[in-house]
Amino acid sequence: MDPRGRPAGDPRTSTEELAAAIADPNEVVLLACEGAALVGCVRVSRVAPEMAYFGMLTVRPTRQAGGLGRALIAAAEAWAAERWGARAMELSVVSVRTELIAYYERRGYRLTGQSKPFPEVLDPPLVLAVMEKPLA
Repeated sequence: MDPRGRPAGDPRTSTEELAAAIADPNEVVLLACEGAALVGCVRVSRVAPEMAYFGMLTVRPTRQAGGLGRALIAAAEAWAAERWGARAMELSVVSVRTELIAYYERRGYRLTGQSKPFPEVLDPPLVLAVMEKPLA
């Protein structure tokens, strides 16, 4: 079971959700490829005139710990700043994932003190911590 209580290997998103993101001018999915192989991606959304959000950061397991995640985050930040004029980037992370929070802190993100409910009801419940980074 994954953290959402789904069977291992169950998709975290749907084809319909991705198609909607790709069609929305306020969203983009950036891809990292090696030849024809997809090795990573990140979803970037414009959530306010000067605020963007990134999520769905994914790196093929065989490519993790090699800087690809860092490069995808940098690409997301550059896209948001250059294309949308974003001055800050936001993300949310499961609050108990301290190692993941530390990873984003090393990339310049800081906890805002805000939280959001996890999108699914779980027992025990999870909370998403909001992190933010200035882009300018």
